Amino acid sequence: MIDDDGGAPVRTAVRTAPLAPRPASLASWTQRVVASVLDNLLLGGVVFLAVPVQPTAAPDMLGPGLPADGSVVWNDPWVLSVFAAMLVMQAYLGSSPGKLLLGIAVVDADRGRPVGLLRTLARWVLHVLDAILLVGFLRPLWHPWRQTFADSLVSTVALSTRSPLPHRGLERLVSRRRGTQAVPAHPVATQADLAPEVELRRRPRPAPGAVLRNVDDRSPRWRRLTTLGSAVVVTAGAAFAIGPTTGTSAPQTYSWCEVADPPDAPLRLVHGSVSTWPEPWTESRWGVERVRLTDQPRGLHVAWGWDGEVPQEDVVMRLRLRDADGGTRTIDHVSRGGQIQDGLGTPVGDTSTEVLLPLSVLDDVGEEWGWELSMVVDGEELPGCGASAPPPA
Repeated sequence: MIDDDGGAPVRTAVRTAPLAPRPASLASWTQRVVASVLDNLLLGGVVFLAVPVQPTAAPDMLGPGLPADGSVVWNDPWVLSVFAAMLVMQAYLGSSPGKLLLGIAVVDADRGRPVGLLRTLARWVLHVLDAILLVGFLRPLWHPWRQTFADSLVSTVALSTRSPLPHRGLERLVSRRRGTQAVPAHPVATQADLAPEVELRRRPRPAPGAVLRNVDDRSPRWRRLTTLGSAVVVTAGAAFAIGPTTGTSAPQTYSWCEVADPPDAPLRLVHGSVSTWPEPWTESRWGVERVRLTDQPRGLHVAWGWDGEVPQEDVVMRLRLRDADGGTRTIDHVSRGGQIQDGLGTPVGDTSTEVLLPLSVLDDVGEEWGWELSMVVDGEELPGCGASAPPPA
C-alpha cells in the first residue's frame, strides 16, 4: 500500500506471475537399471512358463548383445508375443512394463514423443554397442543427457515422467475417434529448462528444441490403468522367474578305484571311476514343473586313468559289471590308432579315457552291483581295479 501526501493509505493489488510447472527431468541411471531388471524378470517368468525344458534364456530388453546362460528362446510363440508386445509398448507409449512402473519414458530428443517401432527396434539392436564391456550402459552416469550409445545414435532420451507427450499416430487416431482436432492440452518445456544440470558439468548440449512434457501434468487415466496392469504382470513374471524352487532327481552315484600294484609295462591302468547320471532334475515353482538339464549327459560314465605310452596296436578298455548273484557282464571298447571305435568316448592319447553308456546296461544288475575296470594290451589283460555298488551322491 502507498501513503499519498500523508492521506489515507491506498491499497493496490499486486499481481504475481504464476510459477512455471517443473519440467520433466532426465531419468536417473538407477531408475533405468531397475526398470530393465523388471522387464527381464517378466520375460524370464514367461520363458519358465512357456518352455518345458530348461535352462533356456529369455530375450533381453537390453538388446541382443548381452551374454546369457543357455540358448535364447526365439521359436516359442508365447515368448515372442510377449517380447513383441513389450517392444510395441516401448515404441508407442515410450515405456515398457518396467519403465511404466518406474515412471520412465523414452522419447525423441527433439520432439519429446515416443519414437515408433522402427527406431525402437533399431535402438534395441544398437544396444549391442552398449553391451561391449558394458561401457555404453554405464555411459549415462557421465553423459550430460544420460544417453547410452544407442540413445545417441537414434536421438532418444529417457525422461522421468508418467505423462509424456503421446505418439503422433496415436494422438491423431484418438482425435479422429473423438471428432476433435489434435492440439496440445498441456504446457511444454525445452531442453533449455534442463540446462543447469548440464552446464554444471561444463559439457556441450545437444541441439536445443527438444519438447519435454511437464511432470506436473496428471497422467491420463488409460496410462494409469496400463501401469496397474504392468504391475500385475511384472509381479507374476518375477514370481516365476526367481520364485521359491523345489527340485527332485533320481540319485546320482560315483565311485572310484586305484590299482594297488600297477605292472611295469609300457601302458598300464592306474585308476578308474564309474558314475551314473539319471533323469534330469525336475524343478517346481508355484506348482509348475519344468525339466532342468544338467551339464552332464544322462547315462553311465566310465573312465580309465592310465600311464605310459599308447601302442599302435589295438587296446581294449574293459568294463565288467557284477550283479548281486555273482554274475558278470563284460563290455569292451576297442581303441585303434588312439581312438575309441565302439561307443562314445574320448581319444586315447592323454592320460584318461571316458565312455558314456546308456543306463539300460544296468537294468539286469539289480540294486547291489559292482564293477571292475582293466585294459587289454597285445591280447593280455593287465591288472585292474573295481568297487562295489556306488553309494548315492
